[in-house]
Amino acid sequence: MIPLPSPWLLLAAVLAIGGAYVAGKVEGDDEGSARVQQAWDRSDKLASDTRARRIEANRTKEQGLQANADNEREKQYAETKRLAAGLDAALRELQHRPARPSGLKPSDVPQVAGVAGDVRGCTGADLYRDDAGFLARYSHAARVILAERDTCRRLYNEAREKLSEPVQ
Repeated sequence: MIPLPSPWLLLAAVLAIGGAYVAGKVEGDDEGSARVQQAWDRSDKLASDTRARRIEANRTKEQGLQANADNEREKQYAETKRLAAGLDAALRELQHRPARPSGLKPSDVPQVAGVAGDVRGCTGADLYRDDAGFLARYSHAARVILAERDTCRRLYNEAREKLSEPVQ
């Protein structure tokens, strides 16, 4: 038969093994936690740096787009002023035309549309002052809308082009 060691020796061995386990577990957890935290910090810093670069690149794009939009609006404003000056000149010229007679009766209007006398074409040269003024204003409004539309299209296309570029 094998002799049993002393109970005190068994207790000391169990305590030594338990103490080594607990010390290793605590020390290992601390080192493991530190390594995991360092890896997390590196990953977080890399993500932050990438995010900061993208934000700066987008801010630069936005500032460029805004500056171009301001220039386009200035051009549109100048075009609108030019069109308004043309309208004013046309309306001044129309002041010399005769006004539409006020006493027209329904019988004065021909039953069939057409022109009588010397036909020079459909230029509007024979229109009364009120009618020609209306058409000049209407034409001016259409030209302003077209200028605004063209500006809007240019700005949209440029923004689409710039914003579709990949960000590094």
